Amino acid sequence: MLEHLMVAVDLTPTGETLLPRLAGLRRLGARRVTLVHVAEVDYPMAGAVAHLDHHRARLGEMAAGLRQEGFEVESQARHGNPVTELLRAAAEVGAHLVLVGSRSRSRIAEAFLGSVATEVVERSTLPVLVERLGVEAGAPPSRILLPTDLSDPSLRAVHLVEGLPDRARWSVTLLHVLDGDGRRDTDTAGEAHAQAEAEAALEPLAEGLRSAGFEEVGAEVATGDPARIILEAAARVPGTLLIMGTRGRGFLGRPGLGKVIRRVLRETAVPALLVPAKEEE
Repeated sequence: MLEHLMVAVDLTPTGETLLPRLAGLRRLGARRVTLVHVAEVDYPMAGAVAHLDHHRARLGEMAAGLRQEGFEVESQARHGNPVTELLRAAAEVGAHLVLVGSRSRSRIAEAFLGSVATEVVERSTLPVLVERLGVEAGAPPSRILLPTDLSDPSLRAVHLVEGLPDRARWSVTLLHVLDGDGRRDTDTAGEAHAQAEAEAALEPLAEGLRSAGFEEVGAEVATGDPARIILEAAARVPGTLLIMGTRGRGFLGRPGLGKVIRRVLRETAVPALLVPAKEEE
């Protein structure tokens, strides 16, 4: 259950557009919210204290609005290293999920708010939900796209989905990509065998989701560039929530964020929930 949500708050007009989207996260089980803003202090302490007081007041206004929507809300204004303080705050308040906003940027630059959100995703031991800012909010999430490379670390995302509330109200699509790497494979028998193996491996996962209470579950196997296929599949249906394990051992990448996940997060306009593997994985 992802009941307690910690929100990394960017106190800018664009950053504050994140808050109206919280209502749609009730479907993930969110009931409690902790708003956290971290100021990276590089000016005298007297000025820092004054800024923190201003930040606390603004957070209090945000918290009041969210309480009117039925959330239990607390807020914190902190100073220090943003990544360290955000992760420390998430641990201290017992959050189940961290929410960060991202802005669309160039292919060369990272997708997130500077390097902070990238490092939060890489270092967090909690699931991290990345919401795109600067674009019109889409429909509330109702469909889950679940790419998996079938490695044990990537399957943690499947297990998280199995525990979501209101399962009958979600549709789920499992997606496995056979990496075509831009080549024309003349071994059609080998390609067909790989396709059949992947379909057979996805079926127990789909059946497990049905047994957990999801009524509409599909499984797809595609061949080609993994990032492109995931991006196209995510954009195809309004109300899609993308859920991925961050440390798969196949096309989803090695420890840290692999190139597929980095590209998907840089380019997608849909919310993406990243599920870390356990340390021993």
